Amino acid sequence: MEEYMLSLVGLGVQGIRSITLEGLEVLKKSDIVYLDRYTTYVPEKFVEELKEIIKKDVT
Repeated sequence: MEEYMLSLVGLGVQGIRSITLEGLEVLKKSDIVYLDRYTTYVPEKFVEELKEIIKKDVT
């Protein structure tokens, strides 16, 4: 039986610099990274910077 885990990582108020190191490690190890852009405005610059740091696509 496969195991799945859902992790929630908060972005903080100062963008990429507010994510904890542990949060970045969780994102790097994740199979899928989903960013909630429906309820919160997230600048495209932030999304691109996050993709570059974690080396993954952000949905």
